Amino acid sequence: MRTRYDASRWLPERAELWLDGASVAHLAYHDYRRIGGAWWPTRIEFDWPAEKAHLALTFEHPHFNATLADSLFAPSLPAGLDVVDAAHAAQADAGKP
Repeated sequence: MRTRYDASRWLPERAELWLDGASVAHLAYHDYRRIGGAWWPTRIEFDWPAEKAHLALTFEHPHFNATLADSLFAPSLPAGLDVVDAAHAAQADAGKP
């Protein structure tokens, strides 16, 4: 990984991922704004030249340290799926050879 920084604020401007001596992916950070006491780029661009892929993220109204509902971290399981709690299964089998 190689990264170029804005020397005055120590903010990343560009990063490159290298594999076997070749650059395989690029990230570019654009238009930093001070939001909630932190510098944040309003646009991040990802490029993977070999795959001819490009992704750009634009942050219009970012909020930091917002409260998130627990439901955002609970997977939606498909019907008919058997769920095994690995912690309980390990305890039940602890005394078995």
